Amino acid sequence: MSTVTMNKAAKSVSLEQAIETVSFPVERQKLNFDLGGQKFDTAREVVYRPDKQDDNGSPLILGYVSPNYNMVRHEDALIAAHKALTAQGIEFEMKAPQIDRNGAKMYTQFEILKSYQIENDKDILKPTLTLVNGLDGYNALGFDLESLRLVCLNLAKAVSKDMSLRFMHSQSVSVENLPQIVAKGLQKFEDIIVPHYRDLSKIEVSQELSVKAVAVATAQGAIPLNVATFARHCVESNRAEQEGIKRTAWAMFNAFTWASTKRGFETSPTSARETRNAIGKLFADKGTGLLKAAHAVSNDQLEEFLAKAA
Repeated sequence: MSTVTMNKAAKSVSLEQAIETVSFPVERQKLNFDLGGQKFDTAREVVYRPDKQDDNGSPLILGYVSPNYNMVRHEDALIAAHKALTAQGIEFEMKAPQIDRNGAKMYTQFEILKSYQIENDKDILKPTLTLVNGLDGYNALGFDLESLRLVCLNLAKAVSKDMSLRFMHSQSVSVENLPQIVAKGLQKFEDIIVPHYRDLSKIEVSQELSVKAVAVATAQGAIPLNVATFARHCVESNRAEQEGIKRTAWAMFNAFTWASTKRGFETSPTSARETRNAIGKLFADKGTGLLKAAHAVSNDQLEEFLAKAA
């Protein structure tokens, strides 16, 4: 689980606008090659965009898949997801889709208009279902269950990765599965995610221990140094109290993820999500492992980190 704070809220769009963003031609064909004048067939197929070319002037390749790969186009996934939420009477706002890796990956947030209180009436969380689809043979179809947090200090919004609810693109995968995923995900949010965050809000953490936790996360490779630098200043500047919540594991959790989305830190939607996932794993056990490691950080190790993350 992880939380991400965005300085600018993603733009809400209509289904038609979203479809226009993700619609482009995609084709696939059997992958063959010649060796010494002899032609060889492979057990793979190549997925490519005929409307785009690479540096050599060839069609832009999105990925390599097996013959059993059931390709679901981004626009079909969007339509099915929108229909699944609408049919269940769920109120939501759809955000502008994000396309990554030349169109091989697509992420679209559906912000659910239902809120939950975590620490106080100013600390509000909403579930978000992020539709994920891939055309590269690696990204499964489905939703990432995430949390949208309102940060009262600057009215920014925070999105957190909580768990994945996806199906691989086998012959059995179908957009018809999405309604069941939606219902299952929102129930898990209420039964598991919200209580987890409320538990984090009960674990008091000092400023020094928070800084040591940032050092541990950096040493373990969960967050890069530029994110660590901002996270350090975030916990030292008493940001938690400014947002109206106490110094707890929950506040530290949000400091990590808020820092990870500062302008310039994200290189792509995919890498940004990978950082959020790594942060989330640090707090999956209520932060027990992270806090234990932070307690073990020596003064020399802390000073070395502070010098790097100045």
